[in-house]
Amino acid sequence: MISCATAAFKESDYSRALELFTQALSRADPNAFDQTQKATLHLNIANTLFRLEKYIPAIESCTAALALNRSNAKALWRRGNCYFELCRFGPAEKDIIEAVKLDGYGKKEWHAKRGEVRRANKRSHFEWLELTSDSVAQRPGSLKLAYRKQCLTWHPDRNLGNAEATERAKNMFCIMQEAYSVLSDPRKKLEYMKNRGEL
Repeated sequence: MISCATAAFKESDYSRALELFTQALSRADPNAFDQTQKATLHLNIANTLFRLEKYIPAIESCTAALALNRSNAKALWRRGNCYFELCRFGPAEKDIIEAVKLDGYGKKEWHAKRGEVRRANKRSHFEWLELTSDSVAQRPGSLKLAYRKQCLTWHPDRNLGNAEATERAKNMFCIMQEAYSVLSDPRKKLEYMKNRGEL
């Protein structure tokens, strides 16, 4: 069954692969089944869910794989990528950095993703609102306009297509709210800019 699931995955028949991997996991005898193999099945399910853009259940499968084998770099890598797709940049960065460390800093692709996640995690509030500090200083109303524009884009009620779209929107909406909250308050803005070395 596992070989059929792997073949379906390689042929990009992800729905079939998911069905077969899930069946294999459910039929596994908990007493006789090797924990490493069980962790691998959870990871295969997570990889398949990732291809189907079902990031929330993919995170759950990765977490199940990690519960069986905490040093599973591929499960950390996949979970970090799922978090990234859902715009949860803090957990994404943590998992990807840990995966790179466990893997011995070997994979070029992993280093590139680590850099991408770090850049997203370190974006300034101005960048999230697609502004510059100069534009806000020159046109005070631009902050509110940019915030409203981003709210229209990322409000969770406007992104009800599926669980992943709603989760992504919710996370981005929180980022926009935090950015506006800080930049619209003169004291918070001054402290924020000092901490970032922008003053």
